[in-house]
Amino acid sequence: MSAVFVTGGAGFIGKQLVLDLMAAGHWVTALEHRSPVQVRGATVVAGDISELSPLLPALRAAEHVVHSAALLDPVDNAAAADRINHRATVELARAAAAQGVRTFVFLSSISAIGFQAQAGLVREDAACAPTTFYGRAKRDAEIALQAEDLGSMRLVIVRPPTVYGPDERRNFLSLARAVARGRVFVPGDGANRMSFCHVENLSRATLGLIDERRASGIVHVADATPVTFRQVIDTLRAALGKRGLLPRVPLALAKTLAWGMQTSLGPGAPLTLRRLRTLTADFALDTRRLAGFGVTAPISFQAGVQETVDAYRAAGVLARA
Repeated sequence: MSAVFVTGGAGFIGKQLVLDLMAAGHWVTALEHRSPVQVRGATVVAGDISELSPLLPALRAAEHVVHSAALLDPVDNAAAADRINHRATVELARAAAAQGVRTFVFLSSISAIGFQAQAGLVREDAACAPTTFYGRAKRDAEIALQAEDLGSMRLVIVRPPTVYGPDERRNFLSLARAVARGRVFVPGDGANRMSFCHVENLSRATLGLIDERRASGIVHVADATPVTFRQVIDTLRAALGKRGLLPRVPLALAKTLAWGMQTSLGPGAPLTLRRLRTLTADFALDTRRLAGFGVTAPISFQAGVQETVDAYRAAGVLARA
């Protein structure tokens, strides 16, 4: 087994990485920033990825680095996103290479690609046009890392879509709450595909990519099968115990509703034209490269959603039926 340094070790994804790495027998050092790392047995280093000096001993002792720390979306400050998600990431990789780290895994994002309405299954070499400060910083980091001379250190860039799981408290929880309150409808036929990734699928794939020495460059990681938007809502409704027909709204009417909401309520409206484009885009990640390395995503979307909803209710963040 080997020594692994995980940044963002107290975060939703980082905590799962630490747990799974330790369960696999690795020695784990976890970086905590504002929240404590609450995993028994992990070595903890307090610090900030923008201040590398305190992190050098942990880098020196590590064979592998998994960089999951980030300024999370939504980000409304372009300079902050660039400083943390791009420049600090590159500096960390340089320092890791200088300290003799063998593998550097950077957790990027589907946001680095930028949503494209009829892209279909998107491969790793697809043209990228990110539209948010967060996405641009992640894409800039991808480009810079691949252009950097990192010596013998292997670079793996993991691109997941929306990550969900029992401890998630952002986008997926908001969607689950909207479905629970009956505030979601299907625009058009809902047949457009999208990708999600259970946090354990992401974590296990990351461990597999560390072990797979052939793996390098960008790798898409997601649940094994893309789902349509209608399947997403139907799966959440089933997990929530919702009955009755799900409202369907013709796409033309949905656009009129979105325009009206954003005109009257501004960019914070529940539905905007930009959000509608995202919900109706046929845009899912092609994960065949991941499968080619023999790495699988064993948790299905249906099982993962049920587990997540049950955990939300147990934690009191989602009302019971």
